[in-house]
Amino acid sequence: MKKLLTTKAAAKILGVHPVTLRRWDRSGKLKAIRNRFNNYRLYNESEIKELMITPTKIFMEDMDEKQNKVNKLPLNQIILGDTIKEMKKFPSASIDLIFADPPYNLSQSNFKIKFIKSGGKDLDTNKGRWDEFKGNDFETFTQKWLKECFRLLKEKGSIWVAGTYHNIYLTGYLMRKMGFEILNEILWHKSDATPNLSCTRFVADHENFIWARKGKKHTFNYNIMKEMNNGKQMRSLWTRGKTAGGKKIHPTQKPEWLLERIILSTSNEGEVVFDPFIGSGTTAVVAKRLNRNYIGTEIDKKYYKQAVIRINKRI
Repeated sequence: MKKLLTTKAAAKILGVHPVTLRRWDRSGKLKAIRNRFNNYRLYNESEIKELMITPTKIFMEDMDEKQNKVNKLPLNQIILGDTIKEMKKFPSASIDLIFADPPYNLSQSNFKIKFIKSGGKDLDTNKGRWDEFKGNDFETFTQKWLKECFRLLKEKGSIWVAGTYHNIYLTGYLMRKMGFEILNEILWHKSDATPNLSCTRFVADHENFIWARKGKKHTFNYNIMKEMNNGKQMRSLWTRGKTAGGKKIHPTQKPEWLLERIILSTSNEGEVVFDPFIGSGTTAVVAKRLNRNYIGTEIDKKYYKQAVIRINKRI
């Protein structure tokens, strides 16, 4: 009697990610057996063990097909420069997934205070010159980079945009006007958020993420998200502390666990992930670890250098 393996178990033997096996099944390169009760994929153990010496060949064939379509892209590079100018150099319909963590336009208040949770350092809302805008400049800037993102995305591609109540509603409005279809709003609930020091408002303990698509189809790796959530459907409220995920280099740096969930859920191995505001390089680090190609642009020379160092250390 032949022994059957789950996708996760088969992937572990072959040394690839479960997403790769699912894609090979869909393309016919490695067909799975379907469980007649729940339709989950199963694999013959003896066939998987025979393939232990050939997965690299199968994967490279898959990569070659995609490479022919993206050979004009600066794959696996971070570019120092203005993101809108750099994006104009990329070919249209060449990106599978975009994660954008743009300026939130928070640096106008110049609010600063000593705070014990930060070790006595200044708690400062001024993030840098890249977050300073006057009048309608912020709306114009947002329109320009979103327009380029729309052009760059493939028809089945999708985009995630981070924000807070300061900018997310303007961003969502512009996205819909431009032709994006919003699929979900994800909330990152920060369980260790900074208190409201003025005691005049509720504690702002979450960040918003708009997930949208360009065309009528998109990638969503439902089963992976379900596995990550202990067999239950993944919800749109993700709770974890700000300090989870290591030391921060950039003032608005997102944790690696957050990018891992985003990249795993809405892209596949070998695809291209682009971050127009890559900061300290988190998107690139996670994309590389998950066998995706990455491209990033960063306008600040200090963070660009730190991102390059960080990626080189992890690769």
